[in-house]
Parts: sequence; C-alpha cells; structure tokens
Amino acid sequence: MQEYSKIRTFLIQQKNNTPLLPERSLKAQSKEYIMIPAIAYQVCLTKSNVSDNIVTRTVVDLAKCYERNGFEFGKTLDIIAERTKLKRPLVKAIMKRYINTLDVESNEENDGLTQEFYYVLYDPIMKRCFSDLIPKEEYEHNTYLEETRPAYIDLNRELGIFSFTLSMSDSRRYRCNVLNYNLDSKDIPNDPKSFYNTRIINRYLRDPKSKLEYMGISETVGLICPCFISMVDLSKIHVMSPTGKGTMDYLMESIKAGIKAFPDLNTELSACVQEMDKARKSLLDKVETFIDAADESKKRVLISFPGINQYPEVLDKTAEVEAIHKSYINALDSENTVDLSNLNKIGRDFVVAFYTLLEKIFAISVVKNYPHEKVKQMEVLAAPLKGQRNDAPYFAGIAEQIGLDDTDMTVDFFQSPEGKVKIKTLNAILSASFTGGKFPESLPELVVAHFIQAAAFENHPFRMAIMKCPRLLWTVKLFLRKRNAAKHGNTIHEVDAFVMERRDINEMLVLAESMIDVLLVPRASFSELDRNETDINNRQNALIKATEELKKYSALSDEREFTVYETAKNACYRFHYKDPEYISECSNLLSVLLDLLIREFTVRSQLRLAADWFEGNRFIDDAKIHELFDKYSCDYESNDKPDTSKILSLINSPFKMTLKCKLYLTIVVLDKEKPDFLRKLLLQVPSLPKIVDTVCVSRGHSESTDFSMSPDGYQAFHTEFLEICNTFYEILKGGE
Repeated sequence: MQEYSKIRTFLIQQKNNTPLLPERSLKAQSKEYIMIPAIAYQVCLTKSNVSDNIVTRTVVDLAKCYERNGFEFGKTLDIIAERTKLKRPLVKAIMKRYINTLDVESNEENDGLTQEFYYVLYDPIMKRCFSDLIPKEEYEHNTYLEETRPAYIDLNRELGIFSFTLSMSDSRRYRCNVLNYNLDSKDIPNDPKSFYNTRIINRYLRDPKSKLEYMGISETVGLICPCFISMVDLSKIHVMSPTGKGTMDYLMESIKAGIKAFPDLNTELSACVQEMDKARKSLLDKVETFIDAADESKKRVLISFPGINQYPEVLDKTAEVEAIHKSYINALDSENTVDLSNLNKIGRDFVVAFYTLLEKIFAISVVKNYPHEKVKQMEVLAAPLKGQRNDAPYFAGIAEQIGLDDTDMTVDFFQSPEGKVKIKTLNAILSASFTGGKFPESLPELVVAHFIQAAAFENHPFRMAIMKCPRLLWTVKLFLRKRNAAKHGNTIHEVDAFVMERRDINEMLVLAESMIDVLLVPRASFSELDRNETDINNRQNALIKATEELKKYSALSDEREFTVYETAKNACYRFHYKDPEYISECSNLLSVLLDLLIREFTVRSQLRLAADWFEGNRFIDDAKIHELFDKYSCDYESNDKPDTSKILSLINSPFKMTLKCKLYLTIVVLDKEKPDFLRKLLLQVPSLPKIVDTVCVSRGHSESTDFSMSPDGYQAFHTEFLEICNTFYEILKGGE
C-alpha cells in the first residue's frame, strides 16, 4: 500500500475530453469539482460459463462415460442423440462446449470457469464500498491529469485547491477542491470482501460457483466528483459518480464527514460546500414560492378547463401566463406606479409567455383539427402560395371567407415585419400537420394554416374562434415584434417597451383562454366549476396525506429506488382519494417488488428450471405450491388460482406474468436455489402470500374498488398492506 498522503488522480472522461457533467434533465447550477480519497483494490471474478441444467448435465455425463470406455467422438455423438431423443446438432454443440471446458494438461473438466479482473473502490471515510465494479481495462485506461503524470499530488503540500487540464491539446482548466484526510493504515481493510455493496453481491455473486477474490494489489486514488445543484431536486447537493454511472449523492456524506474530521485542513472546501448549500437554499426558497404560485394558477386553469391535462405543455404555460398576469395587475394597482421598471420586467415575462402559449395552442390545433376529408380543397387554396410575392391581399381574401371582415386589419398584419409569412415554413406546416409530424412553431404561419383549414371546412372550430375574438390579428400583432426581439436576445431600444395598459393585457389573456376553449378543450360550465374545485382540493389533500403517510415506512419512502417509491406513493394517494383504481395500484406495487426480487436474486437458468416444476394445470399446481408453503410452515389458503400454463410460455419475459404467477415462480426458484433466504422471507413476512391473494381476488378482472361498501375495512387492509410491503422491501434491500 502506498503512502496515504499522496493521491493520484482518477477520472472517467467524456469522448470530447471534458469532465463528466450531469444529464440535461437535471438542470445543473453552481457546479464544483471535489477530489476525495478512495482505496482501489484489484479483484478477480471467477465464474462458470457452463449452463447447469438437466439436459446439459445428462449429455456431459454420458459423454464422459463413453469416453472412458474408448468410444470415438462421432460414435459417442450418435449414441447420445439416439438414447436421449435430442436433435443431433444440439448434442454436438453441448459436447463441443464440454470439450472446450477441459483443462489442456490434465484433460479434466474445469466446469467452464473463466476469470475477469475488476477494481472495487472503497470509501475509507464512511467505510463502505462503491456500488459497482470497474473493469480492469477501463480502470487502467482512465486518463490521469496531464501535469501530475507520472507524479502524485502530495496533499501535505496542497493548499486545498488546484486546477487541471485533461490533455496537452486542451487549453481549458478546471478548478478542483481537495478533501484533505489523514488516512490511517489500520483503518484500511486488507481485503474488501466484508464491505462489498449489496448490489455487487447480487449482480456478480448470484451463482454459488462465482467467487470474487482480492488480488493483493491496492492503491489510494483521488476521485474527482462533479458536485452540483439540480433545479429538479433542490433537497440536497448532488454528486456525480466519478465513474460516470449516474449520481452517487451519498458521497456528500463522505465529503462533509471529512471536513468535520479535519476542519483545519479543509477550510477552502468547507467554504465551497457552504456556498453551494447557501445557493441551494436560496433557490429552494424562490422555487417553492414559484411552485406555490404556479400550483395555485394551475389549479385555477384546471378548474376552468378540466380536460387540459391531456396537453401538459399548454397547462403549464397557461398557468404561467395567468400567474404573471396576476402579478402585473397587482403591480399596476399598487401605489408605487411611478417606477415603471418593475412593470416593464413583469410585462416582458408576460409577453414572452403569452406568445409561447399561443404557438403551443395553434401547433396542437393544426394537427388536432385537421380536416382530412378536405385535403383537395386545401391543396387548391394553397396552390397560389408557391411564389415569393406579397401574399397579404391573398391572405386577407381567405380570412374574409371564414368571417374576418376587417380586410384592412388583415392586410396590415401580413404586410408588417412581424406578420410576414414564410411560404416554405407554411407549406411545411400544412404538409406535416396531415400526419402529425414535426414542423416549425412559428405563429404567423400557424395562423395562416388555420385560415386555410377553416376556409376548406365550414365546420372548422377556428371559425368560432374568429367570432369570439374578431380582433385576433390585432392582439397577436400588439407585441409580436418586441417579443421576437426579446426571445432572440436582441436589444429593445424603447424605454419601458413592455409596459401595457390594463385593457391590452386583459385582452391578451382572454384571447389565449378563448383559443384553448374553442380549439383544444371546452371551458367548464358554471355548474361544473364548484365540482371541479372540490375534486382538485380532494386530490391535493390526498397527495399531501399520501406523502406524509409514506414517511412512516422507512424502506418504501427511500427515493433511491424510484419505481418502488413512486408506486407506493401512488397507492397511498389512490387510497386517500378513494380512487376506484386503488387495488390495481396495490397490485402494481407488489408486482414491482417481485420484479425486483426476480431481477436481483435469480438468474435466467434458474427461472427455466423452476418453470418445468409446474404442470400447467392451475388446480394441480395450486395444490403443489401449498405443499411447498407447508414445508416452510407458512399457513396459506389460496382463493385465486392463477393460470400456471402461462409461466412456461412467458418464462423468457417473467416481468409480463400476472402477479400470482410471479409469486409462485419466485417461491419455486428460491426453494431450489436459496431455501435459507426463502425461509427468512416467509418467517418475517408470513402474510405476503395471503396479501397477494387478497389483492388478486379483490382486483378480479380489472374490477374497480368500491369504497362505499366498506371504508373501515379498506383502512385496515391499507395499513396491513403497507406494513407487509415495507418489510418485504427491507428484506430485499438487506440481501441474503
């Protein structure tokens, strides 16, 4: 083991020679690089490539027998094929594979053992291994920092911060904060075996023939971890895995523990982390305020347009427009109206959001309301638009056909710079909207496309939109030029260019809502408004109760296994909302947990062997499975007898099986391969089979849950269900 005060650098890079960055969806801000110490152990994974199934073993055993009696390969092949009734090519393939697993010198079977070399990384601060192995070739191929090759960074001399480049040809330098930590040799395990992560055990050591042995080669490495603040999740500072495999947020625990252990050595790093956390909290305060406002605005939009959920982009943008509209009106009504800078800023945000919303509405409508039976009429209308001449009078004529009588306003709009229509873009929209393909979301061309559609089809909803908003083009033109400049980052020379009159901003909001009402989803009637508000309130309360309830269950509330967490939260939400799909969501949660069990604790060959255990008759198999439960002292009576014939047909896609079939399959697999684990499972969760049966019976043939029948009974069931699922998941997380 080398001296622990010296750390060489270790960093997986992207192909373009830049450091690892978070995915775009994480919307990273305030990115910092922090180098932390780790111990890299070289390990050897020994595993068998020989399929251990009854067919293979039979052929191999017969082949060895005939070989001992002096039979030649061809004769042995013929005899085995004849006696086993297996096809000759299959027998030949198995025998050839068997020959390839014989040791060259001793000619004895080595069981197809192969060796693979990896590195396992150990965190000496929190005393745990990382969650995956790094292939030896990948580890050795990783680029060291150019200026440190072949030397090491001596942390006794470092000031806590250094900069680095990734290659001689790259002039960019990246600033890195060093976590200084005095490693003591007695705290470093000689063999990392007892610290292997559960994921490593489940992934690499499922097969009892597999072994993971330490090779006696270890060294201290510096792991450079990009740390960042995510606008998606501001609950913590996020840490990218230094090996490029997602996030490893728990490494922040190591960083903070190292700072706490040696504060004098980490003053710079401590200040860096504090600044990041301060920025995170500041953003969190702003975002939570915005979310509250957005939620309130979104609530108002949903009350008015209950069907708008099918267009999430329109819903979000409409809520934003309404929230900004409210802020502008409040600012306009305030006493301090002399200072127009605030109004101008809010107005700018409103104008950009308003036009973006209109583009979304018209882009969806041009596909949704496309008159497919009027294609020929539309082609005739669009035929004169192939040239590059001034088409404003032509557009005015089409607009007049659908009821827009103000010809001067129409001509003025299309002759203006902001209303200029690009014929190529218009034709692209008309062509792609027929199939729902991609097209530019440019407002003038989208408006003209609606004119043409409505002119070809007298029942087109855009005709009604014109009747509701005869000043459509005037309102659209109002701030379009300024919006285009703002959107493209151009300077607007007019002072207070986005300060609007009350009438103008109200008319713009009415226009947007009218377009949604006529072109996308109808506005709720007065009689529906109260009912919609009550429903939304119930949904919000149910979500709050579900989030709070789930906190009581430590395993299910762990968000690192996102699918389990979200499904459990959905089950709680549907219970508190009294949703008819509650039992279906319970079934989904159990299915997700069984999927996890199948994925982590079984291998495909074991599944195939277990599938052969079933007769394919639901009554016979149900009796057999009950005998198996009796073997483990599990008292269980089944009211739902699944179609076990599907187990064999779906064995290559076990995740597609029904809930009950998954349960039966896993019970048989564990009985054959991991009886001790199965005994532990049924001892700690003896009610698991019964709760699965209850869910299957209650769900029936996709039947809905009727809470009016027995609300108290469902409460008792719900509590028991969550307790069972939580314990079941705890066992899975704990491994074998």
